[in-house]
Amino acid sequence: AAGPLPVVATSLPDAVGSVLAQPLVASTALPPFDAAGMDGWAVAGPGPWEVVGDLLAGSTLDRLPDGRAVTVATGAALPGADAVLRRERGLILDDVGGGRLYVGDAASGQTAPHPGYVEPGSDVRPRGQEAAAGEHLLEAGGVVTPAVVGMAAAAGYDHLSVVRPPDVALL
Repeated sequence: AAGPLPVVATSLPDAVGSVLAQPLVASTALPPFDAAGMDGWAVAGPGPWEVVGDLLAGSTLDRLPDGRAVTVATGAALPGADAVLRRERGLILDDVGGGRLYVGDAASGQTAPHPGYVEPGSDVRPRGQEAAAGEHLLEAGGVVTPAVVGMAAAAGYDHLSVVRPPDVALL
């Protein structure tokens, strides 16, 4: 005797437990920028590299000049960096004029045979690796869980279209 329930837009936290009424589509590439896949240093060009600062998740950098490096945390945006040198593979040694970053073993203090080379793209999560803009992430009809809310937030949503929960009364 009941008809279909109406679709309503609700905030992400309030959507938990509801049924998704429309497909979840990525509104932007995920990640939306090249990102550090590991903690360490973003490096540009051949080394050794001069460490010129820190780049934490949420911070941005226009361009990293060749021969320079910045300390990065996993997830930090990497515009202009060629690769990420993992923390355990980096070694800072004192040179004339300050410290320089080399590829090596931080525990032993030994440089690698090629202490100024990191494979381009190493430990970089490229823009759109997880999903391209417009890609369907979830189909309609599934229950919205906290994980779905997290995915929706990462995909650029503030609200979700869900089926309004039924009103139930006991007589």
